[in-house]
Amino acid sequence: MERAAQRDSQTAADASGRKAKRQRKRDVGPPPSDDQLARFYAAKVNSDEYLPNGMISNAMCEAMLARRLVTADRLRLRGVR
Repeated sequence: MERAAQRDSQTAADASGRKAKRQRKRDVGPPPSDDQLARFYAAKVNSDEYLPNGMISNAMCEAMLARRLVTADRLRLRGVR
């Protein structure tokens, strides 16, 4: 009971005098283009680093293959396709 009373009084004190500051969303720039995304994921596929299941969608596979950034054999080897 005492802890609940302390918490209520603290909440009331915080609400009475101070408001939470709002922060604006940072401008991170434009989203990456399809070519940039394809190059990023192709680098992951072509490297030997860990590649989680489901990281690369079918659409991204098609985009990388269309741009000839990876081969179908490499995708199969990495367990993507």
